[in-house]
Amino acid sequence: MITIDMKNHLNILLAAFIVVFTAGFTVSCSDDDLGASIFNTDPSQDNLDRTQSTFPLDSFIKAEYLEPYNVKFVYRYDDKGTDMTKNLTPARYDKSVDLAVLTKYLWYDVYNKVSGGQEFLKSYSPRIIQLTGSKNYNPSQGTEVLGDASSGVKINFYNVNNLDLNDIAMMNEYFFKTMHHEFAHILDQTYIHPTAFNTLSQGHYDAAGWSDRPDSLSAGSGFTSSYASSSTTEDWAETMANYITRDTVSWHNLLNTASYDWESYELGKSSDYNDSLRNYNNAQPNVKYVDNGNGKKDTIYYFSGKNKERDSIYYNLRVHGVSAQEVMGYLKTTTSGKYNIYRKQIARDANGLPIPTADWKLNYTHNSGINGKDVILQKVEFVRSYLKEHYNLSLDGLRKEVQTRTYVTNADGSFVYDRFGNVVNKLTYAQSDGTTLIDELRQQVYRFNSLIQK
Repeated sequence: MITIDMKNHLNILLAAFIVVFTAGFTVSCSDDDLGASIFNTDPSQDNLDRTQSTFPLDSFIKAEYLEPYNVKFVYRYDDKGTDMTKNLTPARYDKSVDLAVLTKYLWYDVYNKVSGGQEFLKSYSPRIIQLTGSKNYNPSQGTEVLGDASSGVKINFYNVNNLDLNDIAMMNEYFFKTMHHEFAHILDQTYIHPTAFNTLSQGHYDAAGWSDRPDSLSAGSGFTSSYASSSTTEDWAETMANYITRDTVSWHNLLNTASYDWESYELGKSSDYNDSLRNYNNAQPNVKYVDNGNGKKDTIYYFSGKNKERDSIYYNLRVHGVSAQEVMGYLKTTTSGKYNIYRKQIARDANGLPIPTADWKLNYTHNSGINGKDVILQKVEFVRSYLKEHYNLSLDGLRKEVQTRTYVTNADGSFVYDRFGNVVNKLTYAQSDGTTLIDELRQQVYRFNSLIQK
């Protein structure tokens, strides 16, 4: 299941929702005997309605999912297959087309290429992929379910109607990372991941409090996301999914964040925050506003002179965006209107002020005794060895294939970066002939348009 904490900040919950009810008992993590097809896969029996406007997508699904993999790709709303306690709405046809071709392009085609054919997914693919148009909220918990998987047989995607092809980060969290996360659970049900993986962060898992931990604090403890710190199984799936889908810049930033110990510091309201700034050795902060390239202005506080070392209160603070330079922490506003600062741990005096070195640099401290970056890389190595040993799959091959399909590359295979230093979205990038990759992918569906009977 993928859930967002809606209270103070976003946290991604990717949990395998693997509970089935049999004769009144709850059974979890069961392996499924897929057996013979439960769908009609006889190509001679074309039961599709050629008078329907949806015939092109139905034909694509039959040809690309049902016949080769015995997979039912469901985009029409079926309340029997959804959470009856929620108010959910159907997926739009055009958005379903996009997600159908992207699921094939960034999941099925990727594994086919790396594994050397279709046999791997014929054996391990889930049997139902279901789309829901609306978001799936948990009002009582203040969270949003982004996706879930049931018993290794079915994967649900929510929020399909808000799929934004120009926002790779959004599509990764709601769809692409979900695909690889839930698939990691399916593979883990066949061959359980090594128990040695579980010991790397032993004593740092928190099933109840993970949603209150920002990703930075979790990274410093050796997790690729806050939800990864909820359990060993979610840690395993998150490690695999994040490594495969995070772009080079994002992955580098994660490892950099994980190299530090982090802490949370609660401030009062804005007046208290500004007083804290002014009271720092009588320093008067300069303030400037910088366009962050996303339609917002970043507020930056900075100091001149000898005391210009940056700290989570006394540092170059970007409120909305991510600084091109290293920052000490970041500020978030709580629902009560107060400020919380999440900052890297440094040496401080009794008043909480930074203790600089002789050359006015900050003293980073590692009180936890954990190097989060090293722990994350060790976890990646466990996943790498596991996939090779049990499935003869290259984790780095999967990552490279996903990355080069998602982002624009040069002739030598290196990534193209925009003026902000970010990789460029390949799906919507205008090619030399004026078309885009998503246009080409959609043609796999629209080629059936001519067969519609008026």
